[in-house]
Amino acid sequence: MKISTETTDNGIFCRHFELTVEDQAVPGLYWRPESSSGPRPTILVGHGGFQSKEAPNIVEMAAQFAREHGWA
Repeated sequence: MKISTETTDNGIFCRHFELTVEDQAVPGLYWRPESSSGPRPTILVGHGGFQSKEAPNIVEMAAQFAREHGWA
């Protein structure tokens, strides 16, 4: 895994990363509460083929899971 950037905004930590799968770069985002430590439940959010993983509704849903439930 290659990490490109890590940011914090409004109590939510966000990591941009890239995995290599069968010689193809697969980008992803990881959100979690800023003040979290240790293991936590992690959920995967799909964005569909025609929407960006950084679309406002996807970002808000991920931030809500992190903020309200402490999930990553």
